[in-house]
Amino acid sequence: LAALLALVSVPPPPSYAQGFLPRLSVRFSSSVGDDARRPRRAPILVERRRDAKPDGSADERLPVDKLLERRIPADAETETDTDTDTDTETGMALPREWTSLSFATQEKLSKLFSWEELSKFDYVNMFDIDRLTEGHSLLLVGWAIFSNPKTRKAMNIVDRENEESYGLADAFRLNPHRFLSFLRSIEGLYRDNPYHNRVHAADVVQTLHAMLQNVAHGRNYTELQLLAIFLAAIVHDVGHDGTNNHFQIQIRSDLAREYNNESVLEHYHVALGMEELRRTGLIDHLPDAERRQLQRMVRDAVLNTDMARHDRLVEESNRRNRNDGDRWSNLVFLLHLADISNPAKPDHVFLAWGERVLEEFYQVGDRQGGLGFGIGPLKKKKKAKLATT
Repeated sequence: LAALLALVSVPPPPSYAQGFLPRLSVRFSSSVGDDARRPRRAPILVERRRDAKPDGSADERLPVDKLLERRIPADAETETDTDTDTDTETGMALPREWTSLSFATQEKLSKLFSWEELSKFDYVNMFDIDRLTEGHSLLLVGWAIFSNPKTRKAMNIVDRENEESYGLADAFRLNPHRFLSFLRSIEGLYRDNPYHNRVHAADVVQTLHAMLQNVAHGRNYTELQLLAIFLAAIVHDVGHDGTNNHFQIQIRSDLAREYNNESVLEHYHVALGMEELRRTGLIDHLPDAERRQLQRMVRDAVLNTDMARHDRLVEESNRRNRNDGDRWSNLVFLLHLADISNPAKPDHVFLAWGERVLEEFYQVGDRQGGLGFGIGPLKKKKKAKLATT
């Protein structure tokens, strides 16, 4: 972690030496502000103020030409989600993906999902979590991080302090059934690529949380900023088909034309994620100005996961370090770091992800060769080897 943060000039923490994708259109204003919410008892890292500023822009809906057929339909009555159980002792909603697990597995996961464990940068291999959760790593990691203390208690998760929570589900009155519907839908839309899959998304969500608890500890962020950055982490690669922007532009795909060859896949991830937010109604109850602001912030964060923006993000981060820049940009940069954090993880985790990203590169190279295009860097199996890259 220290090596990764040194590379991008962020002070290290003190204790750590496509086939053709369906077309989706999305229109957003580019401004991102420092909105806040009403004050309440402050959990870690959250600043609450009363000065939320409406931006006055028009209400926006995402025009969608076609959605992926793999999309998981929401229940007609999301308030009584049939895939949710209720804990008899606490009355809290629990996902069936949790209650269907064996008691022994729940016991293992309850320890791994404690606030203390989830806050470790060298967390266990997320592939192990995916195996224990029977393929629901993104849903259950996201649920564990968003859950309030009562829900965590219902899952027998033991935290050192009962109040350890971001408090986002309560602060924004997120309906638990709709939130689970959203998580299920997004998890189902992640494809079974070697690298860009649901396990990678779960890994990024957990790594972002760990960075917030260690690297960014002591900085104040608004509730809206934290909700936006975690939603962005959940959807940041949704629908990824295992290619890259260069390939999409090279084959002149519908997506490349739709987004004018700029951050092609990232725009698609934003559009698909926003459509699922709209379809599940997760944030429909928020005031119009706040909902639009949240959408713009999620869009901003996901688009900045494009590696083509890496050098600019590093330069801007260096400038912010000298000038104590704005907090939202720091969060956007942390999400980008979480997305590329594998080289800073323990060796066995790094090597597992390294093999997978090379396999995905090879598959793109095979497709490029089959279409008669030149094969890009690191995509020739005979030349690109893990030990030398």
